[in-house]
Amino acid sequence: MRVFKKSNTMFALIIALIAFISAPAFACNPGEACWNKNYSNNANSFDSSISGTTKSFSTHTYNDNAGASANGGASSMYGGYAGGSGWLIKNTVVGAESNSSKSTVDAFAKDSGYTSQAGAIAKQESQGQAAVVAGGLGFGSGVAKTQTEATVFGNVSQGNIAKEVGYNGANATAGNSSAAGYQGIDTDENCKTGTGLWGAESHSQLSGDAITGGYSTVTVDPNGSHRSAEGFTTNFAKADVDGADRSETYVNGSGGVGTESFIGYNNNGAYSGGQSSFSYDGSDFGTGMAAHSSYVNHDTTCNTSTSSAGSQGFATSFVVNSNNNQPR
Repeated sequence: MRVFKKSNTMFALIIALIAFISAPAFACNPGEACWNKNYSNNANSFDSSISGTTKSFSTHTYNDNAGASANGGASSMYGGYAGGSGWLIKNTVVGAESNSSKSTVDAFAKDSGYTSQAGAIAKQESQGQAAVVAGGLGFGSGVAKTQTEATVFGNVSQGNIAKEVGYNGANATAGNSSAAGYQGIDTDENCKTGTGLWGAESHSQLSGDAITGGYSTVTVDPNGSHRSAEGFTTNFAKADVDGADRSETYVNGSGGVGTESFIGYNNNGAYSGGQSSFSYDGSDFGTGMAAHSSYVNHDTTCNTSTSSAGSQGFATSFVVNSNNNQPR
C-alpha cells in the first residue's frame, strides 16, 4: 500500500521558475543574433544518508538478573535528472532526505527478604524519508526523471530471571526472554516528458518500531510447619512497519516457572514441586505468561504426625501473524 504519495507538479513548476528567473542570461558570440541561438543543458543530482543507534543495559542483585538491548537505523537516497534542448532552457533538480533512529532500554533486579523480582524493556524506532523534484522550463522540449528510496531496520531483546533458592524448605525460580525486529523499504520513481514545461517528483517515507518487555517474581516461605513457594513470569513483543512497499517483522518469546516445597520429620515427610512454561513465535505481536506454586503442611499432635502437599500451575501464550514479507 503506497502512502505519503501526492502530486507535486505545482512545486516542480515553482522550483523551475525560480531557477529560470535567477539564472544569468545566456551568452551570445559577437555578431550572432541571440534569438537564433539554440541551447541544450542538463541537470543531475544525487545524495544519500544513513543514521543508526545502539543501546544495552543489564543489572543484577544476588541471584536475580535482567538485561535489555536495542539497535536499529534508517537510510535514504534520492536521484534526479532533467534535460532539454531549445531556446532559453533551464533545468533544475532539488532533493532532500531525513533519517532518525532512537533506542531505549531499561532493566531492574530486586531481592527483598524471601521475595525477588526482575524485569527489562527495550524499544527501537526508525524513520526514513527522501524527496526529489526535477524539471525544466523554456522554449523547447525535455525530460525529467526522479527516484527515491528509504529503508528502516531494528531489533530489540530482553531477558530476566528471579530466584529464591538454597533453602531447606522451599525454592522458586522464574524467568523469561523475548525479542522483536523489523525491516522495510519504500521506493518511488517517475519520468515525464514535455514541451515548454516538464517535471517529475518522487517521495519515499516509512517508519518502523519494535518493543519488548518482561517481568518475573518469586516468593518463598521455607521455614516452619507450613512451607510454600510461588512464582510468576510474563513478557510481550511487538513489531511494525508503516509506509513500506515491502516489509518483514518478527516476534518471539518464552518463559517458565519452577517451584518446590518439602518437609521431613523422621520418616514422615512431604514434597511438592513442578514447572509451568510458555513460548510463542510470530510476526506482529506475541505475549505469554506462566505461574506455579507448591506447598507442604506438617501437623503433629501428642500421638500423631501427618503431612500433606500440593502443587499447581498454569501457562498461556498468544501470537498475531500477518502475511509477512509482502506489500503492506
